[in-house]
Amino acid sequence: KGDVKLNLETVDLKQYIDDAAKFIKPVFDTDSRNLHWQIGKNGPVRIDQNRMRRVIINLANNAREVLPQGGNFTIHASIEDKLLLTFTDDGPGIPAEIKDKLFQPFATHGKAAGTGLGLAMVRQIIEAHGGTVTCDSLAAEGRGARFIVAVPV
Repeated sequence: KGDVKLNLETVDLKQYIDDAAKFIKPVFDTDSRNLHWQIGKNGPVRIDQNRMRRVIINLANNAREVLPQGGNFTIHASIEDKLLLTFTDDGPGIPAEIKDKLFQPFATHGKAAGTGLGLAMVRQIIEAHGGTVTCDSLAAEGRGARFIVAVPV
């Protein structure tokens, strides 16, 4: 609760995403889910490494918990006019009844565990970086959900 204090450091985007993905990959492998990551335009970004890792872990864990075995979670990172991180899964998507309150504390649905605080924390961290986080449910297309994080470089 309260303000998030950031410890900003300049890091290489590709190296950072590679390290973060390799950190969470064993959990996906154990659960027979697939983790993919891709880097578009690379370069230096100024972020709080620990806080941004929490964002990646929270979004990855949410996807992993709802994905069927063999399901896919993809992280795409690129530097455009800002740092863009896109997290896409092919799970069941975001239920309409929680879509409007998705980033509020205690909003949860369809998971065996969890307090509903993960996405609220994601939003708080991204906003502390001066960025935004949005979500599209792709359930109507049979393709899960997509979270888009945009942070100034």
